[in-house]
Amino acid sequence: GVLKFSLREWGIKRQDLTQLVARSFTKGRMDNHIVKLTPEDILFILKASTEWTEGSKELINDFLS
Repeated sequence: GVLKFSLREWGIKRQDLTQLVARSFTKGRMDNHIVKLTPEDILFILKASTEWTEGSKELINDFLS
């Protein structure tokens, strides 16, 4: 079978994103990432990816570059 890979398919709702961000910043997760991201950065990316619209991909790519 095919694994589910989107937040929506995993049952994650917009109101769950803040808690998801908080759990992303545990030891060994974000502290060794090549790009230094803040919780606000991650929340922005998650919100943009859950509301995928034309231009969202470019917005995220611009943000990360």
